Amino acid sequence: MVRKLKKAILLTIAALCILVVLSFLFIAFFTWYFDIPKASDYIGWKDVSIEGYGRFKVPEEWIVTQNDDVMFITDKPIEEENYNIYLIGTIKENVIDYISFNILLGEDVKRKELIRSQVFSNSTHYAHIEYVIGDKSEIKQLIDLGSSNNIDLIAWDDLVDEETMIKIARSFTRA
Repeated sequence: MVRKLKKAILLTIAALCILVVLSFLFIAFFTWYFDIPKASDYIGWKDVSIEGYGRFKVPEEWIVTQNDDVMFITDKPIEEENYNIYLIGTIKENVIDYISFNILLGEDVKRKELIRSQVFSNSTHYAHIEYVIGDKSEIKQLIDLGSSNNIDLIAWDDLVDEETMIKIARSFTRA
């Protein structure tokens, strides 16, 4: 009787251990599976390549203009008037460089504080950051593509929603 009880307890403990291990494997698999972008998520999107850094995807209709270390992603070519800036980006070497923003935008831009952020499996960061622009404080969305030479993309005119920003961040692949 005691032997049967011990055997039943050991079998129950073994079954519970197997169930716990399988649960962790199940959770790990689905976390991994859903964190990897799928090609079907990016139908109607195009690749933006930055030589020596990598590439990411943006909606097909967006216009991408790269000048030296600055990138504009707009609704119309920047040579035209009244364009809207979806994203403005800087490519910099281990330095927070807002000199480009200051010169291009004609306003003094300073990063004030991180409000919240999220990191993806491809090491990109999506964040809400408070900036001081001129004499006003504004919260902007930012994607840090997180290479040794950083590439920051900021949703400048607040025309990009959070879901689109996250899709862009998740699409980044290193060169």
